[in-house]
Amino acid sequence: MRNFDRVSNWLKVAGKVPSTETFSVQSGVMIEEMAEFFESVYFIDRPDGNGAFATITEMLHKIGNELKKNGRQLGIIDRVACLDALCDIDVTLNGVAFLAGFDKNSADDEVLNSNDSKFEDGKAVILPGGKISKGKYYVPPDLTKYI
Repeated sequence: MRNFDRVSNWLKVAGKVPSTETFSVQSGVMIEEMAEFFESVYFIDRPDGNGAFATITEMLHKIGNELKKNGRQLGIIDRVACLDALCDIDVTLNGVAFLAGFDKNSADDEVLNSNDSKFEDGKAVILPGGKISKGKYYVPPDLTKYI
């Protein structure tokens, strides 16, 4: 099963359906993951000059929290451009993973299996604001073998 299909099915089991609210919360989650990426890298030639990363991660966390916790909502100006950007993000992030030497397919499976462990009695635990929580059976992914 392709990654998109597995994630889509997982969200459906979690009770998520396409809407402005769920789109906004999921976008907030995506933006927070972008912040985590920037927190994990640095400019090799300027290890003391990485203030730009600190600034961008602060802003991304702020925007992510606005969408995930504060009920802010996003609208889509151009659905074709939005889909194009999402596809380009997917393709380029897979390229980054390849060029970093990561086994991304296996890592994706590990993360998706971990996400499955968030459910309690087959149901998602939803936080205020709509984000899916890590339930009592949650097992974090071990990605060390894929780097």
